Amino acid sequence: MKKLRLQKLVLTNFKGIKHFELLVDGKNAEVFGENATGKTSIYDAFLWVLFGKDSMNKKDFGIKTKDQEGNELHALDHSVEVTFLVDGKQLTMKKVYKEVYTKKRGQVTSEFTGHTTDHYLDGVPVNMKEYNDKVAELIDEKIFKLLTNPAYFNVVLKPKERRNMLLEIAGGISDDEVIASDEKLAKLQKILDGRSIEDHKKIIAGKQKDINKELDRIPIRIDEAHRSLPDVSGLNKEEIVTELGFLEKERAAKSEEYNSIQNGVEIGNKQRALVELQTKQIDLVNTHRAKEHDGVLQLRRELNRHQENMDNFEYKQRRVKRDIESMQSDITKKEQVMEQLRNEWNDVKKKEFNFEEDTHCSLCGQALPEEKLASQKEDALAAFNKEKSYKLEEIQKQGKQLASESEDLKTKIKVLSEEIQGYEEAKSLEQESIVSLKTQIQKVEESATDVQDTPEYKEIQKQRQQLESDIQELRQSSEAALKKVRDEEQKLAEEIKALQADLAKFSQVDHIKNRIAELEQEQQDLAAAYEELEGQEFLANEFIKAKVNLLENKINSKFKYARFKLFESQINGGLQEVCKTMYKGIPYGEGLNNAGCINVGLDIINTLFQHYGITVPIFIDNSEAVTQLIDVDSQVISLRVSKGDTKLRVVTEDLQEAI
Repeated sequence: MKKLRLQKLVLTNFKGIKHFELLVDGKNAEVFGENATGKTSIYDAFLWVLFGKDSMNKKDFGIKTKDQEGNELHALDHSVEVTFLVDGKQLTMKKVYKEVYTKKRGQVTSEFTGHTTDHYLDGVPVNMKEYNDKVAELIDEKIFKLLTNPAYFNVVLKPKERRNMLLEIAGGISDDEVIASDEKLAKLQKILDGRSIEDHKKIIAGKQKDINKELDRIPIRIDEAHRSLPDVSGLNKEEIVTELGFLEKERAAKSEEYNSIQNGVEIGNKQRALVELQTKQIDLVNTHRAKEHDGVLQLRRELNRHQENMDNFEYKQRRVKRDIESMQSDITKKEQVMEQLRNEWNDVKKKEFNFEEDTHCSLCGQALPEEKLASQKEDALAAFNKEKSYKLEEIQKQGKQLASESEDLKTKIKVLSEEIQGYEEAKSLEQESIVSLKTQIQKVEESATDVQDTPEYKEIQKQRQQLESDIQELRQSSEAALKKVRDEEQKLAEEIKALQADLAKFSQVDHIKNRIAELEQEQQDLAAAYEELEGQEFLANEFIKAKVNLLENKINSKFKYARFKLFESQINGGLQEVCKTMYKGIPYGEGLNNAGCINVGLDIINTLFQHYGITVPIFIDNSEAVTQLIDVDSQVISLRVSKGDTKLRVVTEDLQEAI
């Protein structure tokens, strides 16, 4: 048996662990630490250095060290180095995850452009393929995880994977052995016909599903058939058949009479020849028209497009011109107002102070003192100057506002004038295209020929005229007689058609009734087939039950503590395949405590060691819950939560014995 022992595991800048060395020298060890001190990271590092994944089977996980704010620290190498003792020979493997910086041309500093992983075997750099080949040489990835983690079998593997592995370990039981163990299963040998029971159950399920679909559809089809039955009440089939026979003889007689009047088959032959000529003539016209029309049509489409563009530019140009005219009118009005304001301003400016003294008191009539007269004049002058200044200022303010608005309008007119020029240039280009296309169309139309002028058309027309003349002559002698016979024959045909429709109803009734009988028989056959399948399904379930009982005993004999339940009975009496691990009667994941989960996982690993012929280090996370681990045939690394151990503390087997 191959033995793989862990000698040393060194983490540097891995998942927040700056540096840690797990020195165990192939012996059992316990790693103590409070929560979040990095115990699980040790197992993550152990798996990453081998397979590039963490304990959750993720490739992309946070390897890089981060600061307290959660930001990644740059320019650090992140590495894990592991040393094994493989069958007594030492092997060192190392991975280094580092950032890559590249200096682009013309730049002074380098820029971060990604990551790279370097690989080493016994200190020698190797490429990734050589490294992975060495890992594969040691052990398969899935088997390694299965053997190093007590929870992997029961937590990571799906029930079907666990079943298959247990069957592989136990060596399995052949279908023949199971059938031989119970005489009521003897029929299965022929039913299976070389298929496995699982494949046959799938076939049964598929057939049952198909049968149920058909059984659901058949009543609907029967109902539809009943509703489609024609009404034949009031009809007598024998009378209809007799009447039809009589009318058919009458119509045959009229047909013979018509043919004798028609002067043989000469008119018919000429008519067929005429139809052929008409078809040729139509084909000739269509071919000629398509050839002439397609070229002109394409040119006219192009001409219409350019004319639409021209109309669009014309419309936009007229709209802009109207806008310019409106703005120019506004400018004229504003300039007229500004001229009025200038005249008004000059009038106000020229106005002089004129004071008429009132030398007597308005109340008593006495002469006012000189001081009073002087004060009165000063007040009047001040009021005059104030009013004059206000009027001049208001006139000037209005003038400036109007001047500013006029300038804005002139600027807009300039922009719009340039826009008009652009439309003019676009119109010129479109006009050139229009003239060119009209010239082309004219040339094509002038060169067009009338199909009726072609020699081929004229020849066909000549032949048609001759045939039509011949037919007319033949018909003149027999047209009246033919019409009378034709009308009588048409009347007979309509009576025959009505009777045939009634007679067809009887055939439809027979056909539909036969179809209903077929559907009812099909319904019975499907029900019988379903019943047969249910019988086969019962035998298959009995087979599985017998096989599982045999297998459970055989599989459980391979384990010291673990027991396995491989099927459960369902309410409907069927069996559901499962794979539940039991420890002391308690199912894994359904009430089994952590200690029981770990010990039953170790028991499974012990058996797997023997099956795969190799022992590897076992990592037990949260092992503080276990007071006594079962004996295992390998090195055990226990990861224990320990209050007070703020940094990881390692106790090896030697140190434990010394204590």
